[in-house]
Order: sequence, then structure tokens, then C-alpha cells
Amino acid sequence: MKPIVICFTFFMLLVTSCGQKDGNDRKDEAVAQEKRLTITREQFEASNLSFTELKKMEISDKVKVTGKITVNPDKLASVTSIVEGRVLKVFVSRGEWVKKGDPLLQLEGPAILELQQQFSEVDARLPVLKSDYERQKVLFREQVASERTYLEAESLYRSALAKWQGLKMQLEMLGIDPDKAAMVRFSSSVFIYAPVDGNVTELNIINGMYIHPGTEFLQIADPEEVYADLNVYEEDFSGLQKGQQVVVYPIGEHKKSFNGTIETITYKVDDEKRSIAIQVVVSGNDGHLVPGMFVDAEIVKQTEERFVLPSEAIAESGGKSYVLMKTGENNKSFELIQVEVKVSSPENDYVVLTEPWKFPPEVRFLRKGVFALIKE
Repeated sequence: MKPIVICFTFFMLLVTSCGQKDGNDRKDEAVAQEKRLTITREQFEASNLSFTELKKMEISDKVKVTGKITVNPDKLASVTSIVEGRVLKVFVSRGEWVKKGDPLLQLEGPAILELQQQFSEVDARLPVLKSDYERQKVLFREQVASERTYLEAESLYRSALAKWQGLKMQLEMLGIDPDKAAMVRFSSSVFIYAPVDGNVTELNIINGMYIHPGTEFLQIADPEEVYADLNVYEEDFSGLQKGQQVVVYPIGEHKKSFNGTIETITYKVDDEKRSIAIQVVVSGNDGHLVPGMFVDAEIVKQTEERFVLPSEAIAESGGKSYVLMKTGENNKSFELIQVEVKVSSPENDYVVLTEPWKFPPEVRFLRKGVFALIKE
């Protein structure tokens, strides 16, 4: 391959004496030239070079944020017991998938027997108290019994009925049949079942452990439906609204992405972080996003048509961006000129020109080999 011959021509922008610029001068200033280059057609073809033009493309205005994965509250359950007792047997292990209604553990203890005993005693007394209450009610209407005697009978009956209802509900919550308890067919143990479908994410019990009411000993979460709790800095908050699209990436794995939408916005700035918390519903999680994981995300604020060039048509040098614009050609060579441009973040192998109006519509730019030629 023959080396590319580059000719440099330095020049100065011309301005009028009064400081005003005509249309041509304005275009010249907009494409502040640094050097001119000449490439022969033979060199152009041998190097497999090509030209490109400004192209309109739908570009999204994105905000990059960070956050953390949480589980849909409807798909997260903390498992506790309403009665104290000793763990007789654990049926699941951490990481295991369970379905709603699957047994998690078996619990035994005196409190379970005592609850059934109390229900049985109240159940046996309730018909007597009800009969006495109804009898005193009739006697009171016939003015045979005093109002005080009637009210005392009513109070005793209603109090026993309330206790009976409460004990019955507790037995049902424990999975004990109240009818069996009423017939003094007691059970010394109960089973605790999974309240939702999901993965056992926490398990803090072993066989023989004694647990107290209200103590969380197991947690179940369905990671297929997750949220991303994100923090948006106040300077990026403008234009944010519910329903906007969000792309979520696992930390360190940006080739894998998940789509989501903004569901809630707090509309309150955190005094320390100077950020606004938002919650994003993430769809299509295949297990890559797990509760507690930190994530990166891009919020798509708006989409509009912008003028772009292929990334390979832009060369970075000295902290600035340059293109090589074609200014002329003949049957032997192409004339190019180096032009500084202002660009924004790349989008799918394209770079947005933030000042495209500075170039005429028919302008052409060198697509390949730009960096090497500028560095010559």
C-alpha cells in the first residue's frame, strides 16, 4: 500500500472591519479549520476508505443512575408463629423454591395444647350461658326478672361468645380444626405453611430450637417480580414522570439488560444525597436480578430526532473531537479539511452532533481512517 500524502495549509478566518460576519464567514468560523489534507483516489481505494453523511436518528435523552433491587411487596413474606413452641422438624432449606401451602416446619409445645383446652372449655360453657341469657331475656320482658339480672346474663354470654370466636380463629390460623378441639381431640403440634410462592431467602431455625411469637425465622421471596429502587440527583430530575422507560443493568454486566417503567416518585430531596428516590417495576427477570443487588440504570426521559455520524468518523485528540470533511474532489484526488465538532454520548455506534446546523446538508465526511490521518 502506498503511503498517504497529506498536504497542510494553514489559514486565518477573515472578519469584516466592523466585526460583523456574513453567511460564508459564519460557516467558516463554525467549522474552524486546522489543516487541509489531500488523498489520491488510488490511496483512497487501496485503504478501503469511504465517505458518510449526516443522518437523522431517533435518539433518547437518558439519565444514568444507580440503585438497589427489592422484591415486589406482594411477593415477599416474613414467616413467624403466633404461638411459642419447639421446632419439631424443618421441611425446607435455604434457597429452596416453595409453593403457597407447602409445609415449612412442625412446631410443638404446651401453648398449643393450652389453646385447644381453652377453646374446649369455652365451647362447653357457651350453650349454658346462651340458654340462661335467653331465659333471663324472656323473664325481663314479662317483668319477672330484674333488668340487672338480665344484663348480667347477657354480659356473661357475649363475653364467652367473643372469647370463643377469638380462640376459634387462632386455632384456624394454626391449622387446627376447632370441631376436633371441641371434642377434646387435641393435637400437640402444628404445621406452619408457606404463605406465598417463592424462594426461601432466609432460614434462621434448626430442629429443637424454641421460638417465640412474632419472631421472624424464615423469609420467602419471589425474585421473578422485582423493583429497582433508584436515586436521581436533583439536577437530573427535571422532566421525570411516571411511566417513563428505564433500562436496568446488573453491576459489572452491562451486556445483560432488563426493561422497566417508573411506578412511583417520592418528590422529596434527600438532604444528604441531594437525590430523589424513584421505584421502577422491572419485567422479565430471569434470576440475574436478586434482592439486595446494586444495579446501574438509564432513564429514558424523551426521544427526538438528532443528527448523527458513525462513531468511527469522529477522532479524539487533545480533549477535542474532530471530523474530516470533504471540500472538493477531481478525477485524481479528494480534498479534506479537519474540523472540530461538539458531540454528545455515543448511541448504538453513532455520535450525536450537538451543532449540526453548522454544516450544509450535502456535506460528506470521511468514515474510516480519521484518527490516523489527523495524527499524521
